[in-house]
Amino acid sequence: MVSKPSDGEHRWLFPESFNHVVKTQEAVGGWDIRGSCESRILTTLAALLAYTRHNHTSLVRQEDSTDHLRPGILQATEFLQAELQQWDVQASNSVAFEILIPTHMKMLEQEGIFFHFPHKRLLTSLHEKKLAKFDPMHLYGNQQTTLLHSLEAFIGKIDFDRVRHQLTFGSMLGSPSSTAAYLIKCSTWDTEAETYLKDAIASSGGHGDGGVPSVYPCNIFELTWIATTLLLGGFPKTSFSEDTIAGVISYLDDQFESQTALTGFGILADADDTARTLLTLSLLGHPKPPDQMLSHFKQNGGPYMTYVGERDPSFSANCNVLLAVLHTAEPGKYNKEIERVVVYLCDVWADGPVKDKWALMQLLRLWDDDTIELSLELVRDRVSRTLIQLVNRTLFAQDANGAWGSAQDTETSSYSVLTLLALQDLPQVRPLAWKIRSSIQTGRQYLAMNESQWTKPRRLWIEKVTYGSKTLAEGYCLAAMHAPALDHKWTSKIETINCTHTKQITMLTGFVSGLPVYSEDPAWMMLASVIEGCSYLPQLRSIRSEIFPHQKSSKDTYLNFIPMTWTLSNNRLGLFLPATLLWDMMVMSMLDYLIDEYMESAVAELPEQDLVSLRGSLQNIFQESKAGSLDHTAVPELPNGMQQHQESLNESKKRKLDNALSNGDRASPIIQLSGQSASPSVAAASKVLTQYIESILNHQSVLSASGSSHNALRRSLINFLDAHIVQIHDNNRLRSQEPSNSPTTEYLTPPSDHYTWTNGTAALHTSGPLSFAFYICLLEARSDATVFPTAYQKYLSSSLCAHLSAMTRLYNDYGSIARDKDEGNLNSVNFPEFHHPQGGEKKEAKMQLLKLARFERDSLGRVLAALKDSLLERDGGRRGKEVADAMALFTAVAEFYADIYVARDLTNTTK
Repeated sequence: MVSKPSDGEHRWLFPESFNHVVKTQEAVGGWDIRGSCESRILTTLAALLAYTRHNHTSLVRQEDSTDHLRPGILQATEFLQAELQQWDVQASNSVAFEILIPTHMKMLEQEGIFFHFPHKRLLTSLHEKKLAKFDPMHLYGNQQTTLLHSLEAFIGKIDFDRVRHQLTFGSMLGSPSSTAAYLIKCSTWDTEAETYLKDAIASSGGHGDGGVPSVYPCNIFELTWIATTLLLGGFPKTSFSEDTIAGVISYLDDQFESQTALTGFGILADADDTARTLLTLSLLGHPKPPDQMLSHFKQNGGPYMTYVGERDPSFSANCNVLLAVLHTAEPGKYNKEIERVVVYLCDVWADGPVKDKWALMQLLRLWDDDTIELSLELVRDRVSRTLIQLVNRTLFAQDANGAWGSAQDTETSSYSVLTLLALQDLPQVRPLAWKIRSSIQTGRQYLAMNESQWTKPRRLWIEKVTYGSKTLAEGYCLAAMHAPALDHKWTSKIETINCTHTKQITMLTGFVSGLPVYSEDPAWMMLASVIEGCSYLPQLRSIRSEIFPHQKSSKDTYLNFIPMTWTLSNNRLGLFLPATLLWDMMVMSMLDYLIDEYMESAVAELPEQDLVSLRGSLQNIFQESKAGSLDHTAVPELPNGMQQHQESLNESKKRKLDNALSNGDRASPIIQLSGQSASPSVAAASKVLTQYIESILNHQSVLSASGSSHNALRRSLINFLDAHIVQIHDNNRLRSQEPSNSPTTEYLTPPSDHYTWTNGTAALHTSGPLSFAFYICLLEARSDATVFPTAYQKYLSSSLCAHLSAMTRLYNDYGSIARDKDEGNLNSVNFPEFHHPQGGEKKEAKMQLLKLARFERDSLGRVLAALKDSLLERDGGRRGKEVADAMALFTAVAEFYADIYVARDLTNTTK
C-alpha cells in the first residue's frame, strides 16, 4: 500500500507485493491459514485492507480494472467473520495483537467493512487498556522502544515525521510493515526507508516475489539458534570448518563490541539474541562473561525481560539466559542468578501450559558435580520433577507413526526427539530407558521417511504473526537425526533426589496394571505415571503431620497411591493439566484421608456430651454467617436426646460463636471451636480442626475465588465435618445393638432409608462435595472467571458431584466391609434393604452393593458427557475446553479410587 510520487502523480511502489497478496489468497478466502487464529485474522485483515485500497484508490488507471478484486474481498470478509466467531482472545499471545487487530479493523470500517464477534468487547477493552498507557513522546525521544516495531498500530495516533530519527539501517526496528507505515504517513519521502523495503523484498525468504517476513534481517537469530541447536545436540566443533568457526566468532564478536556486550537488532538489544550469542561463543570455545547481560535485562530482582522496560518476563528469554550462564567458563560465580531463573522457569512450567521444550539437564549435571550450588529441595521438588514431567509429556504425546504434533510435521517431531535425547540419561527415569530409546528410534524413522518435508516449516514461532524458518526447521531435523546419545557420569549425589526406587515403583505399577480398567494399557504408561507420582512423595510426606498427629498404628499406605492417581489420570487422558493444580489436589486428597482417620479415632472416642458440644459449635459458627447456614436438607438432625442437649447450650456462648464469622471476612476465616466450658478433649479436637479448616479456607486460590464459590466451599466444609459427627453417632448406635455373628449386621434403627443416607450423610462423609467445591475454587482462581456460567451447567455440575459422591461411598463401602465390621462402622450393607428378603448373606449383599456402585458410575459418565458438550458448545475456545478437561480429570481420579477400593482398602485402621 506504499505509493511514491513520480512525475507529479503517485504510483504504487511495490506492485509485486500486491500481486503476491492476490496469488496467495487461499480458496477459503483467507491468508496464512496454517498459522495461529490471531495470525490468520491479522494477515487477512491486512490483505483485505490492501484489496479495498486498490479497489477504491484513484491511483488505478482507467485501463487497470479492479473488478477481479471484488470476489476476493467478499471471500476474505466471510473468512474473517467465521474466524472471529471462534477466536479466543484471552488465549492469544502474538506480539501487539491487542493494538494491531483493532487498528486494522478501524481502517476497514473506514472502507465500509464491519465485523461483529463474541469477544469484540474484550478485545476493545484490552486495546483501550494498552493505549491508556501509551505516550507518543516515548517514540519522539532518543530512546528506542519495542513500539517502533509496530508503528502500523499507531496510524492516526502519532506524528510520523517525528519518528524519522528512529530509523536504523533504513528500518523501524527491523519490521517491514512498521517501516512501510512510516513511509506511507511521513510527509517527506524517505529514500533510506525505501531502500530497506526493496532489499527486504529482494533478499528475504520471498526472493523477490513480493513477499516479506515480519522481521528482516534476522541474521543473529538464525545463525545463533542453528549453531547452538547443533552443538548442544552433540555435534562436535569438528563438524564445521575452521574458517566457518572463525567467521562466526568474528561476526558475533563485532556485534558484541558494537553494542557493549549485548546484541539485538539495531541499537535495541534483547535478551534472547544476547544469550544465544553468548552461548554460541561458549560452545565454540570463545566464551564471554555474561555480567552485562545479567545486569541489563534484570528487573526488580526477579526474572529477566526480553527488552528493558517490559512489564512481564519472557519464558524463552529466561531459558536462553540460563543456558548461556550454565555454559560460561565459571557458572558457579552466578549461583544467585541461576537460582532466580530456575525458580521462575519451574513456576511457569508447573502453572502451564508451556509449549517450549526446554531441558534443564545441564543444570542438573553441574549441580551433581558441585560446579553450582542449589538447595536440595529446589533440585528435588522442582527441577527433577519438571524434567520427569517433560519426559512424560513428550512420550505420551507421540503418535503411533513416530510423529508429534497435531499436524504431524517434521519440525515439531525434531523438537521432541531432541528433548528425549537430552533427557534419556536422567537417573529418575532409568526404568523408562527402553521406552525412551524406542521413542527416539521411531521418531527418527518418521523424520527419515519424510526428509522432503524438512524445509517446509510449521508456523510455530511467534511474532506479530506466527512464522516459520526453512533454515531453522532443517537445522533441527539434522540435529535430531544425527545428535549422539549423551552419557553423563553421575555421582552418588544424584541419588539424594532420586525418589524412584525400584521396589516401590514395581509394586505400584503392578498394582495399577492389575486393575481391570488399566489392564490393556501399555505397561510403560503406568510406569511413567508412577515415576512422576513418586516425585511428589518427599514433599507430600514433609507436610503429612503439620495438622494431624501421626498415630503409631498408622502405616499411611495411601500416601504412596495419592500422587499417581492424579498423574496417571492426567497423562492417560492426554490432558496435561498444570502441576500446581495436581499438587493442590494431592494435598487435599491426603487431608481427606487424615481427617477421616482423625474423626474415626480421636473424635469418635469422645463421650456423647462432648460430641454434642463439638457438633453444636460447628453448626453455630456457620449459622447465619455470610457463608450460609448449615444445609439441613443434606445432614439429618441428631436424635432427640442429643438434640435436646444441643439446644441447652449457653446462649451467650452461642451468640459469641455465631459472631465469629458474621463479618464475612474471607481473609480471616479462622474458626475457634474451643470455649471456656469445653472439656480438655473437646479443646484438643477443636485446635486440630481449626488448623484443618484454616488450611482449606486460607488457601491462596480459595481466597482468590469468587465470593459465591468461597461460601460454597465453607458450606461444604461444615456439612462434611457435621456428617462425620453424625456418622460417629450412627456407628455408636450400631455397636450398642446386640452382638451378631452375621458378617453384615443389620442396623435396626437407621436414620433413613439407604438411598437417602447414601445421597446425604454418606455422600458428604466421603469428602466428595468438599473436594469438588475446593477444586472449583482452584479453577476460578486460575482464570479469574466463573467456572459454570449458565444455570444448566451449574445444575449439571451439582448432579456430577452428587453421582460422584454416591459412587465413591458405595465403592468405598464395598471395599471396607470387613474393616467396618471389625471397627463397628456403619456400612451400606448394614441397612435393612440388604437384609430383606434375600440380602442377608454377605456375598449377595456385596453383589447388590457393587451393582448400585456401577449404576452411579454409569450415571456419572452420562452427566459428565452432557456437561462437557455444554461447555464446549457455549465456549469453543480455551476456557470451555479447560473446564471440560478439568471435570474429566476430577471424575477420572474419583473412578480410579473406586477401582482401588474394589482391589484394596487403603485407609488406616483406627481400632
